[in-house]
Amino acid sequence: MKELVIDIETDGLEPTKIRCVSCLDRQEDLLITFTGNDDNCVGDYLQRYDRIIAHNGCSFDFKVLYDLWNIRI
Repeated sequence: MKELVIDIETDGLEPTKIRCVSCLDRQEDLLITFTGNDDNCVGDYLQRYDRIIAHNGCSFDFKVLYDLWNIRI
């Protein structure tokens, strides 16, 4: 099972902008950071993984990715 750990940085707790999305591939030990308006790239990249892990995913990260970039996890 391919696992990815992600963390997003935004412009605040009620975000209007995603500043970056950092992704760590646990099997490959590869860290990639997407910045700016990489919403299409991030969505395509996340599709490669069976499991997405985030510290505050359900309460913040996943919701913000959907609300601002239309990426559903």
